[in-house]
Amino acid sequence: MKSLAVTNKCIGAILLVGSIAPAAAADNVELYGIIDSGVQYLGTRKHLSDKTTVRNTVSVKSGVYKGFRWGIKGSEGLGSGYSVNFVLESGFSSDDGKQAFSRLFGRQSTISLAGPFGELMLGRMGALASGAGPFALAGWFSPFGTSCGDYSVTANNYMFGFKRFDNTFAYKTPTFQNWQLFLQYSRDTDTLEDIDPVTEGVQHGEEGRSNTSHYYGVGTRFKDKTKEFSVMFERLSYARQVSGFRPTSATSVTLGGSYLLSGWQLFTGLQYFRNGTSKLMKSIDKVWGDKGYKDGESIVGGLNIPALNGSVLVAMGYSHYKPSRGAANGQTKGYRYGGSIGYLYPVSKRTTLYALLNYARDVQRYRTEHMNKDKSSTIESSIGIAHSF
Repeated sequence: MKSLAVTNKCIGAILLVGSIAPAAAADNVELYGIIDSGVQYLGTRKHLSDKTTVRNTVSVKSGVYKGFRWGIKGSEGLGSGYSVNFVLESGFSSDDGKQAFSRLFGRQSTISLAGPFGELMLGRMGALASGAGPFALAGWFSPFGTSCGDYSVTANNYMFGFKRFDNTFAYKTPTFQNWQLFLQYSRDTDTLEDIDPVTEGVQHGEEGRSNTSHYYGVGTRFKDKTKEFSVMFERLSYARQVSGFRPTSATSVTLGGSYLLSGWQLFTGLQYFRNGTSKLMKSIDKVWGDKGYKDGESIVGGLNIPALNGSVLVAMGYSHYKPSRGAANGQTKGYRYGGSIGYLYPVSKRTTLYALLNYARDVQRYRTEHMNKDKSSTIESSIGIAHSF
């Protein structure tokens, strides 16, 4: 009880309400988290021009099935249907204890006011198409959610824009006949962004100015007991560099959802994007490391099938893209296709055993005399245990 009181006081300090008497503290405060550790095999075979490399590794891996995290969340009822809510959520690696995102509360740091008008939220949170956080709409485009490995068939591994943004204003309406409207805006999406890569250290712009990246998104969602469908439009304006260069803004349209039918759950998602930075095509960028801007289309889909006292997950995906401005370095286009299969066995309400297998085939074409292709094949398999608290 003493430790809980200390925790409540810390939360009050963080939320700048330390002067409020203990009797007026949050009605509900919860410490929660997920610890997920397993063993992963990663095999890659990459062919670049006339050189072929093969690499196989086995390692302890954390956060495969569920993103590793701990957090504190709470709420205070204000009466008449109004409440103040907060979430402070931190990411970490359970295999070595390292902090994620270079921030204490990098996964989410928000305070919100909810009531009959809907909910207004401020802070750091996932973008609409990220699948991360309370305003994210793309988490149900695949049975694998937004996790299950770096090469799983998920929206964040096959689409553009999986990102958490700083300094974000967000609003969602009340539900009206199963529909909701979502709005997001950020005047400085990443306070650790370096606009001068030549100079040592991080040089960052000023919030609201052209030397910081801006984001806005609008989306809508339909959700009932068997169906969930969402569509969103997003625009990301890149920061102007110290050199004066400012890339054309990125735009994307994303839609998809899930449908429950006789115990089986079907998933699908599609995206059309223009001038998306490869840094926000997380998994594809990991293969090639070619920093640039892409135009493309992506599609994912899959099934969650109850079986053997657990769930069998299967999914397939395809992503096609090309350089936004001409054929950079002679590149004409690239694509990825792949599949995932997994099995989840719930030992209890809070503990799950998992086995996962992902395959991804990446190809990039180049305009040369013989129209060369760079090719990469990746097999990723994991077994592990995830526990929530």
